Amino acid sequence: MFLGRTRKKIRFASVFSSLFFLAVPGLGATWITGYYSAQNGVLPAAAIPWEYYSHIVHFAAAPGLDSNRNGNGTIALNYLTQAEIDQLVASRPPGKKLLVCVKDNDHNLKAFAQATTPSRLPDFVRNITSFVSRNGYDGVDIDWE
Repeated sequence: MFLGRTRKKIRFASVFSSLFFLAVPGLGATWITGYYSAQNGVLPAAAIPWEYYSHIVHFAAAPGLDSNRNGNGTIALNYLTQAEIDQLVASRPPGKKLLVCVKDNDHNLKAFAQATTPSRLPDFVRNITSFVSRNGYDGVDIDWE
């Protein structure tokens, strides 16, 4: 199930911004984003209608926590599973982009702030970059609310 269908504001905003770029010549390529909710139990990764999207965002990993539940600059799978990541990456057609969403940690809503302190920020950025690269994503969508 796509979050874009249940969270209409997000999908509308993504589609609206993409349509804006389509309407203004010379501003850039078409970017239409859909959200694939991890472990949704409804739509397997192989059934994503990629022809309607330029980018799919896999929802969602989160900042990791230490034993005291403080943001420690790592990346936690959160809702993601390695098996689903592998299936999603394998289902991506050529020319389409797959991003991973890093959202607030449900167990500590201050985890982003804790992971981005001056002392932890370099490690957090390296860990995001490593997670993206290691899992075959094309980039990251930061959902820090």
